[in-house]
Amino acid sequence: MRIKAAVDCREFRRGVITGIGRFLLNFIGQVPKLRPDWELLLLGGPDTELPFVPSGSVSYVQLSCGNPQLWEQFHLPMALRGGGCGIFFSPYYKTCAFSGVPSLITVHDMLDLIYPGYTRFPRLYRELMRFYARRSLAVITDSENSRRDIVSMLGLPPRKVLVNPVGVDRSVFFPAADPRPSLRRLGIEPGYLLYVGNSNPHKNVDGLVRAYASLDSAARSGRKLVLAGVGTYSLPAGVDPSSFVLIPTVPQADLPSLYSAARAFVFPSFYEGFGLPPLEAMACGCPVASSNAASLPEVLGDACLYFDPRSGDGMRSALGRLLDGGELAGLRAKGLVRAAEQDASLAAAGLVSIIERFAAPAGGR
Repeated sequence: MRIKAAVDCREFRRGVITGIGRFLLNFIGQVPKLRPDWELLLLGGPDTELPFVPSGSVSYVQLSCGNPQLWEQFHLPMALRGGGCGIFFSPYYKTCAFSGVPSLITVHDMLDLIYPGYTRFPRLYRELMRFYARRSLAVITDSENSRRDIVSMLGLPPRKVLVNPVGVDRSVFFPAADPRPSLRRLGIEPGYLLYVGNSNPHKNVDGLVRAYASLDSAARSGRKLVLAGVGTYSLPAGVDPSSFVLIPTVPQADLPSLYSAARAFVFPSFYEGFGLPPLEAMACGCPVASSNAASLPEVLGDACLYFDPRSGDGMRSALGRLLDGGELAGLRAKGLVRAAEQDASLAAAGLVSIIERFAAPAGGR
């Protein structure tokens, strides 16, 4: 069936590659291979900058409106109707309310409603999510754990929420042949323990720092814990800073090398809708220890060392085992296999199947 699908690609901005952006980039690249007869209409805003040049069956329209609400509810429906699209895919929870074109939305997780203070108006946010979900043909999410949260918190029929795991792009994340140039740029030595992610409260960075600081100095043996991507994060009071390296932002080009040169990767999060960083680490051949919370066991399977993120003793024990090193080779081997099972190309194929299920054919039925 020939389909013309519109895609909200405002996630693409100059110098910014997010997890959603990487997913969209992979999806857009895979569609011509998987469905050569499809057309993709990419829709952006004034700040959008595509990281590629559209060609062939992929076209791009930049809508001039910079106000998100006006873009979504006024300019977007006009573009959809004028473009002859059979479906609209949004990588966010929002869509246009009245366009006449069927839509699919994405709810990655329910984090903003689970953690107090993450959104200013939680009741309004919940009602908006419910409104957009009911206006859409289906809600796509990243994991079964998120699916359960969405069904429960938004009161949606389970059949309306579809799971399509994100996956890791193994054309980008693989063991680096020589990570030393990246490490020199970042000012770190090989053999460190690594965390990659922001420092929002649900990430539990303080818990990780305290657990590492509580290890015997002989166990740490001079190895640093590198906290990468943590922005303006400051270590808790009383923690010796000499055991830690804080990197506010990491250039995307250096990220595979940062994973590859680490002794192990640690992910202490209380909640994740999917949890891409530990999967990226696995794809780079880095052994992983992760919290056993939310979606993480579902995503990482038996390929990592688990701990309870609310137990300081449990996290300290896991860190000690990583520093001891006896389990690293086994974790590395399992992680490479698990990353291959969660490849981003499979995520793109899954989204193609979902769109095909709901889209009207190009030119009408």
